[in-house]
Amino acid sequence: MLKHAYTLCLCFLLMLITPAMAAWDEPAAVLYNGVITGVHGEADIKKSGAQSWTIASQGYRLSQSDVIKIRDGAFVDMQFSRKGKASFKLRLRDNSQLTFTSLQAGDADSRENIMLDLAIGDILIRVDKLPAQSKFRVRTPTSMVGVKGTRFEVRYGRPGE
Repeated sequence: MLKHAYTLCLCFLLMLITPAMAAWDEPAAVLYNGVITGVHGEADIKKSGAQSWTIASQGYRLSQSDVIKIRDGAFVDMQFSRKGKASFKLRLRDNSQLTFTSLQAGDADSRENIMLDLAIGDILIRVDKLPAQSKFRVRTPTSMVGVKGTRFEVRYGRPGE
């Protein structure tokens, strides 16, 4: 009877440990590092999971799922890099709101997945050439654009546009 209890306990422990061991084999997602390089006027940021907004300032670090809102007459410049090398730059113009939905960076030739959600406003983007399987997308409430490496602008929700 004691052998059966020992065997049952051992099986139960293996069931608990096996999923944790499988997670060790999976590499952690590498994310782009973002930083505000210039603030001209007033802008606010809501960090991922935060309830309140904070004032944006030069040098402020940006992360996946953060939201940035630009006030009237202002604009903010941002740069995102991986391994210290710039990969894309953004200028978010006045009366705009943007969420950094996905900032997954790969290694030299691996897949990257960048998704920006522009709720309203105007964004100018310069993207360095991405690996072949990578995706760089900007989504608005009514459309989505994807690029591999270029300079482009996306506008949504302003009267007359």
